[in-house]
Amino acid sequence: MNIVEQYKYCFEHMSVKITNGQRKPNKAIMLLSVIDLIRCGYITENRILIEDTIQEAFEYNWRKYIKSSPPTCWTPFWHLKKEPFWHFKPINNLDEIDGLTKPGETASVSKMRSAIKYAYVDDDLFSLFLHQESRALLSGALINAYIKTQSQQARN
Repeated sequence: MNIVEQYKYCFEHMSVKITNGQRKPNKAIMLLSVIDLIRCGYITENRILIEDTIQEAFEYNWRKYIKSSPPTCWTPFWHLKKEPFWHFKPINNLDEIDGLTKPGETASVSKMRSAIKYAYVDDDLFSLFLHQESRALLSGALINAYIKTQSQQARN
């Protein structure tokens, strides 16, 4: 299995909340937002800052794909840490980040800003995001696994 296929598999098998048999698209929308910001040249380094731009991209993509009012983007930003490719660069140390919440809770954006310098993905994944072909394949995997199923269930 090549590196693109490995990340495609990771994307298709993320740990997500399931409600009424439907996989929640929040993490997928966050990743699509990061991919969009890389594609348009806003993100040029492997640093996903806790700032308004990622929130605006998330809200835009939520409305585009889910067609409803978006939830907060900070929940998937935080919970992506459970995925093997998403990481946080601490301001001081990792223990400080781990201590922000109890297990299963989401840190508030102000708590995240106090302990997290930025999020980043594996270097290999960031490199894939920089190339149109692999970016399209990975975006397609997210859309097929988390968004098309939402559309299909909404129509039924």
